[in-house]
Amino acid sequence: MPSLKLIPLLLLILGSLLTTPVIAERYKGNPADRPPLDNLIAVLKVQVGEMEKLIKFLDDLDQGKKALAEQDARIGKDEQTLQADRKKLADANMTQQKFDSIWKSSGELKRHEQLKKQFSKNIESFNAKVAEFNVHVKKIKHALGGRSPEQVKAMIEDMHKLVSSLQEQLDDGNFEKAKFIAKQSNLAEIFGYQPK
Repeated sequence: MPSLKLIPLLLLILGSLLTTPVIAERYKGNPADRPPLDNLIAVLKVQVGEMEKLIKFLDDLDQGKKALAEQDARIGKDEQTLQADRKKLADANMTQQKFDSIWKSSGELKRHEQLKKQFSKNIESFNAKVAEFNVHVKKIKHALGGRSPEQVKAMIEDMHKLVSSLQEQLDDGNFEKAKFIAKQSNLAEIFGYQPK
């Protein structure tokens, strides 16, 4: 039995042990789990870039389509006016001099022909962009899975969040938690993550 003098000392030591917070080393996982997670992050970053490129393509094509429609409407209107004036000329409802002043000396006919040529070039350029877009879609078709542009934008946002979460856990050395996050994500599975 301890002496009476030691009891207050033992109580003091015991009291300090009971009030001192216990700091336990949390299990952070196996560092060997990091390479597949690093690879997943790298793949996600590349795929995000490809999908963002796809969305930009869609925006550019949409703007190009609108511009072509506007050009087509303008050329069509000019063409109708030109044909109506030619009909008036043929029916003797307009003099050659009046027709020439409206279309030739004013440069309107030349401008109209230039617009038609430029329109043809713009169509060729647009079609080349469509072909490039189709190649790009084929390249990442596995990830798109028939998603709409809005769904792809949402997927890009989710991918950014996943990359951020994984990177944060890896930077903190929480390999097990990073592995858990990856296992819970359907995105990780889509992009080929295979947990050990």
